[in-house]
Amino acid sequence: IRTHTLALEVMRYMLPSRAAITPYGTLGIQARWWVLDENSPFIRTNGVTPFALGPLFSFGMQVKASDRWSSRLEASLSSGHNPFTGKSSFRALSGPTIEESSSVSRTEYRVAGVYYFGKAKTAAVPTPVAHK
Repeated sequence: IRTHTLALEVMRYMLPSRAAITPYGTLGIQARWWVLDENSPFIRTNGVTPFALGPLFSFGMQVKASDRWSSRLEASLSSGHNPFTGKSSFRALSGPTIEESSSVSRTEYRVAGVYYFGKAKTAAVPTPVAHK
């Protein structure tokens, strides 16, 4: 079984995004679809590709390595409807079809690199005002 996921997330840093160390969190929605080998000798797909929408939540820590690079360590939690139940089940060619729970949860741990394009925002130095 292979899964393909498309996600849309909103990210919120707890400190400025270019701080030396900053925790962050995301909240989003994901679309996931499952694909089986059409030539499987054990499962009949009938050309069906199960699809489900569900929530997505991530939290992690970002550590600045240089002016342009940072690294992230995060955990991502997601869930959604299980497509392997009832009429949506893949059918076994021999033996009974096994029913599963009505939802699927998934936890992923990620390590990622971040590269910053553009210039870093710097605080403007106040211009002295001449008094007359």
